[in-house]
Amino acid sequence: MSRRIRRVLFVSDGPHFGGAERYVLTLGRHFRSRNIDVEILWTLPHAEVVTHPFGNTDLPLRIVPRGAHALAWLTAMQAELRSAVPDALIVNASGRPRFWLVPVLARTMGIRVAWVHHMVDTQDHRRLPARLFGGRMQGLSWWRVPQMLRHQVAGVTADAVLTSNPVDRDYVQRWCGTSPDRLHVVPPGIDLEQFRCDASGRVGWRRAWLGRDADDRLVIGTAARLVEGKGVDVVIRAAALLARRHPRLAVLIAGDGPQRGALEALARQEGIAERVVFLKPAYMPGFYSALDVFALCSATESFGLALTEAMACERAVVATPTAGARWQLGDHAANDLRSAAGLLLASADAHVVAEAIDRLLVAPELREELGRRARARAARFSIEQTATATLLALSGRQASACSESLRLVTGGAS
Repeated sequence: MSRRIRRVLFVSDGPHFGGAERYVLTLGRHFRSRNIDVEILWTLPHAEVVTHPFGNTDLPLRIVPRGAHALAWLTAMQAELRSAVPDALIVNASGRPRFWLVPVLARTMGIRVAWVHHMVDTQDHRRLPARLFGGRMQGLSWWRVPQMLRHQVAGVTADAVLTSNPVDRDYVQRWCGTSPDRLHVVPPGIDLEQFRCDASGRVGWRRAWLGRDADDRLVIGTAARLVEGKGVDVVIRAAALLARRHPRLAVLIAGDGPQRGALEALARQEGIAERVVFLKPAYMPGFYSALDVFALCSATESFGLALTEAMACERAVVATPTAGARWQLGDHAANDLRSAAGLLLASADAHVVAEAIDRLLVAPELREELGRRARARAARFSIEQTATATLLALSGRQASACSESLRLVTGGAS
């Protein structure tokens, strides 16, 4: 029997403001536009509220301190749930050790729960890379079995389990034992009105970041947290290869993180430090609009929000073949230039990335056409469709109704 959702509580512990946390804010704000009450239950120390975007958001914030004892943490969570009285929870930290307890707790309190898998193709027992005997055997990891059990308990207990792409859905079904009628592909959505090409501001942003001679430069860029695995180093190495052919090439990198110093050193080592600019832009549509080509070179990615944002801003994009990028670009047509929305690369090798970017830099008409197709493809991942599918999954509607909404979100794929 269906239940109308009037009050939603997001549960998150994002220590950094990445795609998963942006998903919370975007979806929460959209829910609010539908007259649904929204709060965030955040589980980091009070001191971090000062600098974290969750601490400055317009959505109400509750805080459960991250204590040393799981029982104390669980007791505090229970008290907050009783105070908030939500109709539904959306658990946004499904990989964290303690969060598998939240669906169990919610079930005892009669609260519906959506368990969101954002990153099942990163450090996870299901895709642990083989490292022993020349890459032919997986090593033993003490955390593998308890992590698997946590995922299974949460997947069985939650009312709905949401994954960002079909590959992740299949992994979750295989490993968590989740019933197919509670397992849904609901990718994070973006605000298509916010993310669109701003041609009028393009020249101004390029000049602000690259100087007054920026008008005739070819600009490539990426946006990611500067940590290992996001492939920013690959973009820098590819740019070094491209600089030999394109003397006016420039690179814009939006993001920050612990690897920034190492990446700046890499740019100096590759001899292109004067071409690479690290930014923290407050207005991301302006950043994307300033680029000629956007590259996302992550080693793993369940759904790259930055990739979809760049596509919505009509940028020509290239991406490494992660589960998310295959889903976002369309696996089968990604390299057919008659229908492609972007170039899906064969690997994350810098030479492969450079070759694909070069293919676009020398063909401005192709870039423009790919940008138009990218915008159309990005429309499949609007926040409106994500919100509708999430609410249907949470409200316990009949499977046929939920499946129809999910077909809208996923463009007809199963």
